[in-house]
Amino acid sequence: MTSSERGEIEATVTRYFEGMRDADVDTLASAFRDDAGFYGFVGDDLYAGPIAHLYDWVAANLTPGASGPDFKLEFQSVEQHGPIASVTCRELGFVGHDLLEYFTLLKANGSWKITSKLFAAL
Repeated sequence: MTSSERGEIEATVTRYFEGMRDADVDTLASAFRDDAGFYGFVGDDLYAGPIAHLYDWVAANLTPGASGPDFKLEFQSVEQHGPIASVTCRELGFVGHDLLEYFTLLKANGSWKITSKLFAAL
């Protein structure tokens, strides 16, 4: 993987993070394919479905900065093979939770987009 490809992949996941941090659904949506999905647990609560459900949740539950003052993203690994990639990261301090996240990405029409988000609270 070239440093340029890695940078583009990380920039896509960072747009996701910025959308969550800023409660900005447009920024959040710019990181995902329209047909993406998300799946995961916070405690016993399962969150699953098309990515539009995440956008609806953000719009209804977050305001800029509501994610928390210590909210940050740490990349653990980035792997890429041709037009596919996977990213493992930790999202720390999100409304009182630390999350382990797995993202899959696809490069189509010259840009990387997230195809799925899988997560669990630590």
